Order: sequence, then structure tokens, then C-alpha cells
Amino acid sequence: MHLSNHALFQACTFPGMHFFKHAPFQPCTFSSMHLSNHALFQACTFPGMHFFKHAPFQACTFSSMHLFNQLFQITFIQ
Repeated sequence: MHLSNHALFQACTFPGMHFFKHAPFQPCTFSSMHLSNHALFQACTFPGMHFFKHAPFQACTFSSMHLFNQLFQITFIQ
């Protein structure tokens, strides 16, 4: 399925756009590739563990903060 369809990402937004619409993730689908193929998500695999439980996101709750505040503010937001 597309990243946009994953429940954990539906509520997560960058300012003015959804997470799945951001450039590095546009072509990414769970059916064809793992997020682990992306440098920022090494060792993170589906569906063996929930995304938010993986090391870079342990403290991140999608309902209370935006994902970019946890990891992407310097990488993607300028």
C-alpha cells in the first residue's frame, strides 16, 4: 500500500503538506520497497515493528507532535 494509506502517517503533516507528499517519499510504497531502503530509516522494517517504536521515533507520538520536529526539521525544513 502507499505510504499515504498507512495509519501512522495519515495524521502526520509537514507545514502545508502530508508526510507522504514530501519529495523523498513520493515513490515509496510498502508493497514494493521497505522504508529501510531510505537512509533515514535504516533498520526500520514493516510490519515486524511499529514505526513509532523504532529507535529514532521512540519519543515521537504522531498525535502530539509533527514528525519533522523529531528528526526532519534540519534535514527537510529550511
